[in-house]
Amino acid sequence: MGKKRKWKVPKVALVQAPTRVIVVGAGLAGLTAARALHDAGIEVVVLEASDHVGGRAATIKLSGIPVDLGAAWVHGIKGSPTADAFKAVGSELVYDDWLGMVAHDRHGRVPDDLLNPAIEWADELVDDSADLAQAIGGDPPVIDGVERWLNDRGLTGREREAFAVLLRFGFEHDIGGPAEVGSLSHWDSGTLPKGGDYVPIGGYEPLTNALSAGLDVRLNQPVHQVSWTATGVEVSTTHHTLSASHVVVTAPLGVLKANAIRFTPDLPAAHHDAWGRLEMGALEKVILVFDEALDAAGRDTVLHVDPSNPSALPVVNDISRFTGGSVWVAYSSGDWSALERPKMSDDALVALTLERLATGLGTDIPAPVATWVTRWADNPFTRGSYSFLPVGSSPADFDACAEPVGGRVLFAGEHTDADWYQTTHGAIRSGLREARRLGVRPVWPPACLVPVAEDPLASDTAT
Repeated sequence: MGKKRKWKVPKVALVQAPTRVIVVGAGLAGLTAARALHDAGIEVVVLEASDHVGGRAATIKLSGIPVDLGAAWVHGIKGSPTADAFKAVGSELVYDDWLGMVAHDRHGRVPDDLLNPAIEWADELVDDSADLAQAIGGDPPVIDGVERWLNDRGLTGREREAFAVLLRFGFEHDIGGPAEVGSLSHWDSGTLPKGGDYVPIGGYEPLTNALSAGLDVRLNQPVHQVSWTATGVEVSTTHHTLSASHVVVTAPLGVLKANAIRFTPDLPAAHHDAWGRLEMGALEKVILVFDEALDAAGRDTVLHVDPSNPSALPVVNDISRFTGGSVWVAYSSGDWSALERPKMSDDALVALTLERLATGLGTDIPAPVATWVTRWADNPFTRGSYSFLPVGSSPADFDACAEPVGGRVLFAGEHTDADWYQTTHGAIRSGLREARRLGVRPVWPPACLVPVAEDPLASDTAT
């Protein structure tokens, strides 16, 4: 039996013991905090702006097939609270090893002897990003690192075009934001759990449903004001105002940046400054479901190399082996996703994805039986996919986002975990962190998933 890997919930200073807690947001951070408080016997009300639990971990069924619109992977399973939870709820986790790629540019199919080195170099560039940033000096954007990398190797012509787009995509797919904005020095800060990327069969819905079971979750309740004093809080939605001893705000960073929730009295400048320095990515999906498997000749990934629009749906991935049906998903990110994609209709985005598939696979593509286009960046309740570190920011900004105010207003969410930001690991751990700040020592996975004897927070470890 191998060694147990540890994951830690940060030790935090306790606030006054709660009598009633309002949790703003029913994403994984909010559900985790609410579950821990509820299981400890504390009255909790969860106010969710949208019509579903899970937040950006949202699973829908297209033609009867479960598909995740947002969070879809578990990035590392050794010492991962997300993996622990999925195992407890009975979901199978399947390793995601992209099987084969084909790429096209304006000249036609990109030869494998050009494509394969580009993929290998992308991994090397990721590993060397911090050293490269130091060599460039200052706090350079990702694009400067890509250009420096290409210049050092003397690449020109078609080879340079292909490598520039593919290397850019590797970064932008991770951060969700444009390579001209993302910080090369910090883009890969933090340490994810080990073990590679896994996909939960059935999506995130089994987990979010189990976490929310029995909780007082009130949907379609967007919060627009949080008022706080030394003795308690009042939280106002478009329908009514609720009182409590504490509030845990788990609204996404994009919502906080937009000042969609007014705090009275206002929060310290440190919070606003941190929100201002951090950014939200715009990683979006176009999902296509077919009534039968496509003739992909063993390829599960189609890449499109377009230097004029490098972020315009550059990759379409076959996820059929995880869904039980024929499902392909296209991804966009960067400036194109944030600025140009919102101008396009769903039909236009689906048509562009089908065009990418037909070109990449070299065959006619049948009409899909179901489609879905995500619009996380356009949704007023999310305003983006997940947080990232732009030039001029630092991981310390995530810590600032996590600071409680007045002993009454607490914060959780992936953007408040400096080590696991952007991930469901970070969202879950942040919820546990704030439950602990309120004096609760929760069991993880919680009893609503499966009974466990071990308290991970007692020793700061979990298996």
